Amino acid sequence: MQPDYSMNPIPVIAVFDVGKTNKKLFLFDESYNIVFERSASLMRSLTKTVSPARIWMR
Repeated sequence: MQPDYSMNPIPVIAVFDVGKTNKKLFLFDESYNIVFERSASLMRSLTKTVSPARIWMR
């Protein structure tokens, strides 16, 4: 069973993996367990017209 972090904020380490077509975000707790992850896959032509920062702002 995974801990419920929704009500109690915890310190995390954010890791961004930004490639040409795949973008990933991982949040790790102090014990290096993944507490959140999100990925986005984009067509290469889209990455030329859209700022990578806008991908995460949805």
